[in-house]
Amino acid sequence: MSAREPGAETGRARTVLVDGARTACWESGPSDGEPVLLLHGYPANHRSRRHQIPALARECRVIAPDLLGWGRSERPLHLRFDYDTEVARVGRLLDALGIETVHLAGHD
Repeated sequence: MSAREPGAETGRARTVLVDGARTACWESGPSDGEPVLLLHGYPANHRSRRHQIPALARECRVIAPDLLGWGRSERPLHLRFDYDTEVARVGRLLDALGIETVHLAGHD
């Protein structure tokens, strides 16, 4: 992710495996801050949250992933993408990031 990404001064690109697929995440803010997970809608990617990230990152650890199939994440065709699977996948994303609880913001 380029230096023009939201929160570029403190932001960091990260990739984690979820369901065996590469999931791109953008993280900003203090690593010990309360975690806030910003989910994008469809069709979009983490950049749809670019206006919220800098303000939240002043005090919170902000995670803005590209959900599988969008942005810089992989879209493995053998995986399911129905609602229940996607909800469970967000839980596995949090597990991969080592996060037990999170403030969640989503939209579509």
